[in-house]
Amino acid sequence: MFNVYPIKMYRKKKETKKINFLVLLLLKIILIFSSFNSYGKIFEGNGFICSEEETINNDSLFGLAYCEENNNKWFSHVKNNKFNGYTLQLFNTGAMLISYLEDGSMNSLGYYQKENYVEISEHKKAKRNGLGLKIYDIEDPSELSRTYLFKNNEVDTSYPVKEAYYDQKNDRLVQKLYYVDDQLNYSDKSFYFEITKSTLNNDYRVSYITQINELGIFDGYGVRIINGSDITYGIFKKGEFIKTFEESELTDFPLEFWDFQTTLTQYNKSFLTFTNDINRFLKEASNSLSIFIDANEWDFLSQRDLDSLKKKYEVQIKELNDFKN
Repeated sequence: MFNVYPIKMYRKKKETKKINFLVLLLLKIILIFSSFNSYGKIFEGNGFICSEEETINNDSLFGLAYCEENNNKWFSHVKNNKFNGYTLQLFNTGAMLISYLEDGSMNSLGYYQKENYVEISEHKKAKRNGLGLKIYDIEDPSELSRTYLFKNNEVDTSYPVKEAYYDQKNDRLVQKLYYVDDQLNYSDKSFYFEITKSTLNNDYRVSYITQINELGIFDGYGVRIINGSDITYGIFKKGEFIKTFEESELTDFPLEFWDFQTTLTQYNKSFLTFTNDINRFLKEASNSLSIFIDANEWDFLSQRDLDSLKKKYEVQIKELNDFKN
């Protein structure tokens, strides 16, 4: 899908009946200088039509390349006739995808944006494989985001989902970690982690590790921790403690409770790595494509970025438009 070969350069064909040394020499000279005419950098292949920055031996794409394919626009870098480097695809639906392509293949993070929705996901062979962050409203990105683990484009339900949002009404920054079923609803009787922090009172925070039912309500064994020191173990029913335990009685807690705490520790490490990878990817993509995206600052693709991108590729865009007209 990401290859742009076989490549065919447009140039005038000359018919000859006799080939001799002088004609061959003249033809070589013509070929050398043909790369400087207005159509010398237009290429076609596999449904693509491209205008690129340079040619190698007059038959190979190299450098910046602006391509069109079925009304979709590609702003990329090309080497040896394949997309190599940071690439922004602008689809005719208005969706945008930033990826890093290597030899025409996508094995990297991918940044997808359409209207107010953004997803940043790890990919292998152009499929989501690894962690993926979904932001549901870039006009108010703190309202809701979720991080899933993907396997061949499907959510891996054996791994917990991370959810974050700001509850302005109750002055709470909320983070959750929980398992989902095949319909991405709460998994009944699975364990759940929640931490809420006050934005007005930095000293106040509450955490829960507990079992939940299919509605996400605390229902089963769990622990509540207030400000890191006030700890209560017990059994929940309909969100409230119906029984509490002393620490000496914790042997009654199911093994899954302790396993889930181990999962929390492992997840935090992988999520931190994922966050660092996102920051690096967006910084490098921004520098490469002359745009600016910073998820930490809630800065997403805008018309300003598209204008800057088109400015970077204005020569290639003009050449392609001139050729089509």
